[in-house]
Amino acid sequence: MVYQDLLESYFFYRRLRPRSEQSYRGAIQKMQKKLLELEGIYTPNEVNIKLLITWRNHELDNGLSPISWNSYCRHLKAIFNHGIEQGFVSWSENYFSKMLLTEPKKRKKTLADEQICAIIDLFNILQTQESSGDLSGRIHPVWFWRTVFETFYYTGMRRNQLLHLTVEDINLTQGVIYLELDGSKTHSENTVPICSALNPWLQLIIKRANSRHFRYDDQLFNVTRFGEGRRYKYDYMNDSNISNCYRQLSARLEFMVSPHRFRHTLGTKLMRQGASANLHLVKALLGHSDLRTTLEYVEPNLDDIRNMLDALPNQGRVFKYF
Repeated sequence: MVYQDLLESYFFYRRLRPRSEQSYRGAIQKMQKKLLELEGIYTPNEVNIKLLITWRNHELDNGLSPISWNSYCRHLKAIFNHGIEQGFVSWSENYFSKMLLTEPKKRKKTLADEQICAIIDLFNILQTQESSGDLSGRIHPVWFWRTVFETFYYTGMRRNQLLHLTVEDINLTQGVIYLELDGSKTHSENTVPICSALNPWLQLIIKRANSRHFRYDDQLFNVTRFGEGRRYKYDYMNDSNISNCYRQLSARLEFMVSPHRFRHTLGTKLMRQGASANLHLVKALLGHSDLRTTLEYVEPNLDDIRNMLDALPNQGRVFKYF
């Protein structure tokens, strides 16, 4: 059995979403291409663990991060588990089970209050320029991207969840947003509240969507239907539209801005609310299935740690050395 046959069999049994299928295809195509280039190996049954280690080391030597390698490894482990169970692959064990690397633990990236203020100030400047006829490239129309920012900031939703929102998913009467299965990373539906600060922005986009005769099941956050003229190749908003906008924002602000940073920032801010902080509520808002995942989103604050240390009793008299 060749790689493509193995992959299609895995998809037949698992019924993955298109985005997930794309990730699995990328992983096995990478494996097939590199093993052919490095070792002249074509079929899965010709592979052994030494060949896979050679491939892994080649990738790492050429700049692939341990995190990216582990992503490949998890996808390939699942595919070859299926192949071994079905008798398509004659490995005595799944070699990918032994090939995960220890990932470096980096500090979670959040945005400071002054950075959030800088983002809002920039949107206000761009809005003034746009009102004068100076369109802001990938950040046009400004009101739309400001609404995207406010939605990310006050809900913590993932970009794929925002892209899957339809008009009917926003219930202004009940004050909730319905996050459907299609956009969920955890394969679960979720409902998040619309806070008072977000409400006027969602009212604005719903009003403008209605004026453009959106149907109830149309993609709501679709910049291609709100801008002036034909600025986009497709009629459906996708990841690249969001990436292009935030890349341009980051360049103008001179610090990195992304939807996921808003998600980390929101989780951290909510958990720093002292006695009113509730880990289970934050978990529910962010749509996590495990409390440990929620805790990873919460960045410890150095001032809080310092205050905690300062509260310790003084164990001895301080001598004057200077």
